[in-house]
Amino acid sequence: MVDRHSTRGTALVAGRPPGGTAWGAVLTVRPPAPPRAATAPPAVGRSPHAAREALRAACRTTLARQLLRFALVGAVMTASYVALFLVLRGPLGAQAANVIALFVTAVGNTAANRRVTFGVRGRARAMTQHGQGLLIFGVSWALTSGALALLGVFSPRASATTDLAVLVAANLCATLVRFVLLRHWVFRAPPAADLASPPTR
Repeated sequence: MVDRHSTRGTALVAGRPPGGTAWGAVLTVRPPAPPRAATAPPAVGRSPHAAREALRAACRTTLARQLLRFALVGAVMTASYVALFLVLRGPLGAQAANVIALFVTAVGNTAANRRVTFGVRGRARAMTQHGQGLLIFGVSWALTSGALALLGVFSPRASATTDLAVLVAANLCATLVRFVLLRHWVFRAPPAADLASPPTR
């Protein structure tokens, strides 16, 4: 007969063989070791070249998205500008109509591009950005009024259609300048250090 009892890592073994002397022993029982977790192979980081390519691809995607939205905003603002110019040209003249139409649409242009094109929310730096937008308006006004002045020199009695065609061409040049200034000056991304630091309250 053999009795076995296990308590806290020990086992008592006792027995009496037929016609023999009783005997007993204490054996230490060790629980089986838990299976080792499979070790995953070390993660392999991106090479500097792959990281640069990923960053360039992200920048190209962001630029394409911004250009598309900027074009949509520009189409709406150009239509508004044309309507205002044609309404005001008769009573005020081409130059005054150009300034007023440009100013009105410049304010709306900055607000729309701030939210739609560059995804800026909230009131932080809003006044500063609108002030910068007015400086860009000055660039647009210089280009368009200069184009009208040249037209007046070469064609003093130009029709409204000719005025409008010259202004649209000048506005295309001003639009390219506006996009570059908005992207790299007014709504430029903050430095990496600013992104890493926690916001202050």
